[in-house]
Amino acid sequence: MKRVLVLRAVEDARRTAEKLAAMGFACVLSPVLETVATGAKVPEEAFDAVIVTSAKALAHGDPLESLRLLPLFAVGARTAALAKRRGWRVAGVAPESAALLPAILDHRPPANRLLYLAGRQRRETIETALRKAGREVFALETYEAREALALTEEAAKALAQGELSAALHYSPRSAEIFVRIVRRENLLTAARALRHFAISLETANALRLLGASGTLVADSPDEDALLRQLAAFDGRQVSQN
Repeated sequence: MKRVLVLRAVEDARRTAEKLAAMGFACVLSPVLETVATGAKVPEEAFDAVIVTSAKALAHGDPLESLRLLPLFAVGARTAALAKRRGWRVAGVAPESAALLPAILDHRPPANRLLYLAGRQRRETIETALRKAGREVFALETYEAREALALTEEAAKALAQGELSAALHYSPRSAEIFVRIVRRENLLTAARALRHFAISLETANALRLLGASGTLVADSPDEDALLRQLAAFDGRQVSQN
């Protein structure tokens, strides 16, 4: 059975491991990021809508009950599903931040003051675009992602001994951290021998310093597309469960 290195946070990696097992792969988990709550509180101000670009922002947030009456705009189906389970009124969903902008800007009544539940380390794409469009955006950093200093013992051993066939990369930042770790642990040559799969072109670009050739990029920025890419390369079928 081929073994695949999964580098995402533990809470996400467990779901990935189940999907990989259904595909016939063994999973080696080595989270390079750990998400922790910041303890930030929602200000008692009036907002017209809420934006969430990651389910982690809801998992670590402490929103006021009254905010759940506001329309919520979410990036990702999983984020939207979690919001609905927690009683939020989801007004718009898109696979990425740029695609969510039209729904926010076209919403009626206008959403002029927006509360953005976000991570401390993030790209400010959506808030910058909204401010340029004349909207007020208050970014509330509900969680932060802390960088791991090393691979897990199991992952480092498997990589060093050539027991891994592929690695899955879910964000530019986690890809950059992986490159730093394998350099620091003298595993650069072993890492180059893997087939790397990236969830986006930005993520693939972050792997350039690794020096590996032929990184494969998902055709859309979501895990299902990433696993389809893995399955297609390996000649397997992705489970639809």
